[in-house]
Amino acid sequence: PSAAANQAPAPAPSNGVLPIASAPEPLQAPAEPAPVAAPAADELIQPDVSREAVAELAAALAGGTPALESAAVRTLPVTRPTSHWPLPPAYGAGSSYVDRLPVIYHDNDFLARYLLIFEAIWEPLEQRQDFIDMYFDPYTTPAEFLPWLASWIDLDLNTHWPEARQRQLLAEATELYRWRGTRYELTRIIEICTGLTPEILEDPAQPFIFRVRLQIPAHSSVDLALVEDLVRTHKPAHAGYILELQP
Repeated sequence: PSAAANQAPAPAPSNGVLPIASAPEPLQAPAEPAPVAAPAADELIQPDVSREAVAELAAALAGGTPALESAAVRTLPVTRPTSHWPLPPAYGAGSSYVDRLPVIYHDNDFLARYLLIFEAIWEPLEQRQDFIDMYFDPYTTPAEFLPWLASWIDLDLNTHWPEARQRQLLAEATELYRWRGTRYELTRIIEICTGLTPEILEDPAQPFIFRVRLQIPAHSSVDLALVEDLVRTHKPAHAGYILELQP
């Protein structure tokens, strides 16, 4: 028998009337939750959390107060997130020529290192052959090739000039040959070689004589003999000239 069966029944009331159950106690409103303390300034943001997320969190904790109005949040250090790109694959000491062989040789370490000898010899030659046109361009040819390239058009190039001046003269020489003996050609050749623009004047009273007027600044190191030689070389063969140098 169960334990409930062994218990004695509750005594009946003397008046024979069952008692009325008392009314239940009224429900009480739940207590207000305890305020949550705002985290410290150094706990509000992590290096991988944006400022917008921190502003939303602080606004919720402060009861709707904009986070950026709080001095604690405004002075938080923000670290910009960075992307970590994968490292480039590590290349071994083997030659790339082995990739052109049948696949059975691809894992042969000795053969890969042996072919590296031939690759070190042939690759620079192939690269030079691929860009051979750059050797014939005055702006891209190596500096030691400039006199050799100038000899193609019988141009006397002064190797003591700055390299930029040599390249500019060599680049325009072929075009200037077309205007040989004209005002334009003489003006431009002096301008390239000296950096100064001359003024060429003609007098109708002296039809076969012209004047070359050149202003030389005090700090300039223009070679006067060079200017004289340029005028004598590039002037019309039948014309005379007067060179005027002004400070």
